[in-house]
Amino acid sequence: MARILEGFEKDYTGVEVSKINLMENMDYARKYNVRVVPTLVFLTPEGEMLYRHEGIMSSEELQSKWNELGYEVQKIE
Repeated sequence: MARILEGFEKDYTGVEVSKINLMENMDYARKYNVRVVPTLVFLTPEGEMLYRHEGIMSSEELQSKWNELGYEVQKIE
């Protein structure tokens, strides 16, 4: 999943990707109820959780979800 997220941040506009080591940051695991790795948490720029997904998503699925949530995410051509 890390490779997909790195590629997504590089290949798409309008999104920032952060990877958090939950063993070092257990507060995040509790805050976002992370029970499975990977868990993807979609946040507003203000830090409000919009959506949470357990498991892998493709770049296309990530783009679709962001757009569905009302954020314009486009692939760089």
